[in-house]
Amino acid sequence: MFDEFRQHHYAGVSVRHRTTGQTGVIRGQLAYRSRESGSVVSQKVFVRPCSSGMEWLATPADLESYQDTGVPDAD
Repeated sequence: MFDEFRQHHYAGVSVRHRTTGQTGVIRGQLAYRSRESGSVVSQKVFVRPCSSGMEWLATPADLESYQDTGVPDAD
């Protein structure tokens, strides 16, 4: 298996992590490819926090689009 860093087609889009609730902006992705077939077997997306903090990795399935309106949700 080998990996490559490439631009994610949703780069710059705001997202929320489904489990942790962290929000950030997609910066890029790391694609792991099979040496035999060259097909992508796994992907990790680099997300930069909307506020301060460290960039983190997530799988595409862990993320959902997010729009920060600045207004708290009414629960």
